[in-house]
Amino acid sequence: MNEPMNFETWGVYPAGGKGERLFPISTPDCPKPFCPINDGSGQTFIQATQARAEKVGVAPEHAVVITTNPIQTALTKKQLLPMGVLEEHILEISPEHDYAGAMCVAGEYVYNQSKGAVILNMAADQWVDAGDNFIQTVTAGIRNAYMGNPTIVTIEYDGIDFGTICGCGHAIDDGGDAICRRVIGFVEKPDEARARELIAAKNAGLNTGINIWRADTIHRICQSRGDLLKNPLSTDGLMKLLGDKLSVVKGNFPWLDCGSLDSYHRVSIKTDDKNNSIVGPVIEHGCEDSLIMALDHDYELEVEGAAKAAIICNEVKGVPVVVVADKAHAQQVRMLAESFARNSDTLNIDFGLTARNNVIVDNELAAKIRCGFVGVDKYKVEPKVVEGRKVIRIFQQLAAAF
Repeated sequence: MNEPMNFETWGVYPAGGKGERLFPISTPDCPKPFCPINDGSGQTFIQATQARAEKVGVAPEHAVVITTNPIQTALTKKQLLPMGVLEEHILEISPEHDYAGAMCVAGEYVYNQSKGAVILNMAADQWVDAGDNFIQTVTAGIRNAYMGNPTIVTIEYDGIDFGTICGCGHAIDDGGDAICRRVIGFVEKPDEARARELIAAKNAGLNTGINIWRADTIHRICQSRGDLLKNPLSTDGLMKLLGDKLSVVKGNFPWLDCGSLDSYHRVSIKTDDKNNSIVGPVIEHGCEDSLIMALDHDYELEVEGAAKAAIICNEVKGVPVVVVADKAHAQQVRMLAESFARNSDTLNIDFGLTARNNVIVDNELAAKIRCGFVGVDKYKVEPKVVEGRKVIRIFQQLAAAF
């Protein structure tokens, strides 16, 4: 483990996305990989991805980023070129490719640069504590992959909330004593009973989406599959093609996919002892365990009495959008984003996604914004001009209105 690695390690980071799961922090024009993490690092998700890749031997000039449209490509250049990533290694591919297809396209690209390289695939939209355990775990996986054994990085279930466990994939290994064990099966998004079985098992781990293999390994698969665009390859299908040499290495480092406003809040800096995270021009009164962000530079927020809520104001395609949500309702937030994408004129009319008795004060300024409610009850949103400033006041009608 302490011997230097005498081979190149390349990083591959798929960085697409529709900007739905953290809407409206993330948007179609700025999906999650390019959003700030708000954990005090000053980095976006994709910048943090490259920073932790460097800790396990991926030089910036050996990073490959996959995008699916010109906006993502421009954001990648803006955020990663100053870190030393090369413009020619930013690959804009068709959005018809799924995650596995993107990894295969990037794998072929790396193979043409360095046939014997090891490829570290990492999603560009996760939060990871890249401390000693992460470095040791991933380094073991890189060495194992170099020996011809494609490797999946999983983590222990300690510290992972049950909702994430039910919503993610899991790898089952042969239960041996080696650091890297053979994979014998997969479980995708288990129900509650199966999830509890996995937690109790010693030979199961939660998939982090970190996959490692040699460039020539993925090259052989691509050659055997032919046209991956006409015959899309699922991630499960890719794992099956990797064969009986597929291994797993399990770590115990803090990890979140930040696929919900709740998980984003969990990694965010807290501004007070009431577990609130505040970003931008915000005044709050009596809020608890809430994420409040004013990202649209034209508007300020005044919020009272929010509890376990996410209240976000951001500009989306030129329109000010306000979302007031229960942080736990991840799927409904995505539905709200999809609704806005279909028709940006109707968000403040069709705002009843798992929400009841919410009110938008009808005035001239309110007509210019779009407001959606998810999983909350009796909230009131009142946009107004105060001493020349555009202010959006948001409070539960159960609380005293300021």
